[in-house]
Amino acid sequence: MKKWAKKILLIPILAASCCSAERTAEHFNSIASDPGSKAEQIIQSLEIKKGSAIADLGSGGGYFTIRLAEETGPAGRIYAVDIDRDLLEIVTRDSKKKNLHNVIAVAATPGDSGLPDRGVDLIFIRNVFHDIGNPEYFRKLAGRLRKGGRLAIIDYKPGFIATAFHNVPEEKILKVMADSGYTRIKRYTFLENQSFNLFELKKDLK
Repeated sequence: MKKWAKKILLIPILAASCCSAERTAEHFNSIASDPGSKAEQIIQSLEIKKGSAIADLGSGGGYFTIRLAEETGPAGRIYAVDIDRDLLEIVTRDSKKKNLHNVIAVAATPGDSGLPDRGVDLIFIRNVFHDIGNPEYFRKLAGRLRKGGRLAIIDYKPGFIATAFHNVPEEKILKVMADSGYTRIKRYTFLENQSFNLFELKKDLK
């Protein structure tokens, strides 16, 4: 079994146990930083401009939050968005340790991201769509994007034993996003077990 698969198999165990937030964050960050996750290629594909405002929706342990904060630079702003307050505290602490003062923790709810209206240039959603997956939520997100804003969705594809409870067909993502008022602008295929799509609002909704 591949290294990343062994790590992902632990997700249900972590969720069902009384692991500390520290261990949960470490586990999520270990998966995100694994070479098989191709974090560097993901960051490059996002074509982030210096000074951008970006939301890491479902920031988890904060690995990508920190990477995005470094990429956009001190003039930018990164919103670490999660429903787990303990994880947000860890992300805030770790960002400060790395002298990154452009990270803002946002305590979300299952029905609302908590992001400011027209406040972000990019919303990054990695391995979270399968837990949301309804048009109403993404319609609300549309109001958080600035003019020309984009939304990136990465999630596990069905067919992998290690992600049996954490996946979503790419076709469902496309349908939900279309029903929510978005159009796909790019599709990347370099992730072996995940789909990766970039969206923007349809012209009549911008």
